[in-house]
Formats: sequence, structure tokens, C-alpha cells
Amino acid sequence: MTDDIGLTIVICTFNRAPLLAELLDSIARQERAVLDLEVVVVDNNCTDDTANVVAKRASAFAMLRRVEEARQGLSHARNRGAAEAKRDNVLFLDDDALAPDGFLYRIAETLRAHHPDFFGGPILPHFDAPPPVWFPVELETRRYAEIAGFSEIATLSGGNFGIRKDVLLRLGPFDSNLGMAGDVMAFGEDREMVERYRRQTAPEKLRLYYDPELAVLHRVSGEKLTKAYQLRRSYATARARERVFIQTGVRGAAAARILALVRLVLAPFSVVGTLLRAGVGARGRFLSAAVLWGLAGRFAGAFSS
Repeated sequence: MTDDIGLTIVICTFNRAPLLAELLDSIARQERAVLDLEVVVVDNNCTDDTANVVAKRASAFAMLRRVEEARQGLSHARNRGAAEAKRDNVLFLDDDALAPDGFLYRIAETLRAHHPDFFGGPILPHFDAPPPVWFPVELETRRYAEIAGFSEIATLSGGNFGIRKDVLLRLGPFDSNLGMAGDVMAFGEDREMVERYRRQTAPEKLRLYYDPELAVLHRVSGEKLTKAYQLRRSYATARARERVFIQTGVRGAAAARILALVRLVLAPFSVVGTLLRAGVGARGRFLSAAVLWGLAGRFAGAFSS
């Protein structure tokens, strides 16, 4: 350790031992001397080989430990990992992520130079197999800014989500009503945390640092390359976003419902616009369906909040 920059990487996992092993190996291969690093794996009721995966890799880290969280759900697991974190900064990575070479070094430089409250960057796809012709790669890309710096509008995705431990303690836990729960698809706990921070922090004190070079890779399995999965996710993502916006005061419930109704009325024009841009082939037809599922999700989120 060459300085006092401390980082806890929290990896929440549920029955993905092979992917977890690859993530841990991608971290272990990197130069960690620039950080006082610990890795906490939160076992959220795993019934596979997760415990052995962690135990076999303990010698590759100065500090690697597994803790158990019995309450099912990603938000519960994140909160347990945050409570276990012993370092000044916490980085949440998904168990199906991969840390590219130089990732830890760039985090260290970001923390040393900018002292952010939040920090992170894009999530880029790592395909297990070539995607089908109808599949737009951008569906598996999370990028919220094109230049590095503090941002008042960029957000962070939970699979590459850094926060100072004292800021996390001040804001309180992730909302356990949001986020994945076992195999149940749900989102929003990461966005809600960022919007809560913006609501509770004076504009001149906002310090969310986004770096488009601070990227992680996200494994895209064959299951995610199906139209059924992508349409379900389009619905769930839009529904969560509307719920979070209402919950955090980004827009009021009445305004959200009026906007949802307007978008519903304009749905045929949205579909036509999508077809004009993408064509009437397999990709255009899929994107048109995704637009409709997303509109349905917005409607459900606005009227269920």
C-alpha cells in the first residue's frame, strides 16, 4: 500500500459461482498496490459452489471474505455489504461483471485526484456468443456521459456504483422495495440512491464523478439475447424509473400520470418513428415492440406509485 486510499469492493451474488469466479480472478490479476483494498462477497442464499469459489481465492487477496445475507433481494445484499465495508470508499460490482485491466488503478487515480461522493462509469457488454441480427448492442450498454468530470445529470448503474462510505451512511440504506429479488426482475435501487442524494444535497456540494473510461464489462448470456428477456427488461426498467422519479420528487405523481397518458396516446407515432429509423426488418420490429413495452412500464410505474 502506497497511500491511504481505501476501497471495499462489494459483490452481491445469487447462484452464479462460475461467473463470480471469473470476476474475482479479473480483480486478482490487477495491480492493487495503489489501494488499501478489501473484497466482500455477499452470499444471498446461494445453494451452489459460491463458498468454495471464495475460499479457493482467499490467498490471492490481502482481504477477501464472504458474508451471508438471508433476506432475499439485491438491495438487502447491498445493504449488508455496505455494513461490512471497512474502507472509506465502497464500490458495488455485479457478480456477472469483469474488471478490465487497469480498472483499479483508474479508480485509485479518481479517488486521489477528485475525492468524489459518488464515482463510476459505463457498463459495456461482453457477449458469450455473437448477438443475433435483431439485437442492438446498445441495449447492453450503460453510458451516461461522454467526458470525465463532475456531473449534475449523469447517474450510475448498480453494476459499477461507487460511493464514499460516510455519504452512504448519511443517505441511509438502499430501498429494499426496489431491485432484483432472487429471479424476480426488478430495478431502480441504484437510481433511487443517486436521486435521493441530489434531493438532500445542496447543488454547489454535489460531487458525482463520472468517467467514461472507468468501465466494467458485463457478461451477456444467451438468456439475455432473447426477445422475451429484453422486452421484460424494457418494461421493468421503465416501471422502476417512473416509481423512482415520483418517490424522489423528480416529478410529481399527477405529472407522471399525465405524461404516461400522453405517451400512450402518441404510441403509434413512436412506433412509426422507430420503424422509420431502424427499418421494418427484424431489428426495427423488435425495437418497436420494446418501445411499446417501455411505454407500458412507464404507465404501470406512474399509476402504481
